[in-house]
Amino acid sequence: YNKTTGATGFQVSYIYKNKAYTKNFNADKTATKTISGLKEGSYTVKVRAYAKADGKTVYSAWTTAKSITVK
Repeated sequence: YNKTTGATGFQVSYIYKNKAYTKNFNADKTATKTISGLKEGSYTVKVRAYAKADGKTVYSAWTTAKSITVK
């Protein structure tokens, strides 16, 4: 993903065998994250940034979904 100025974190949504999962990550200096424990197969993945301010969370739009293969 491309870093978003002002983001306090980001969400990664992925679909495996028609079941959706979401992981939240805090924003830091790296644009690479690893999700461990994935099973072998094909996944559809998308990402969005979020910012927390005044007790509210504001989300960006989801990126275009991409298909990846875990071997």
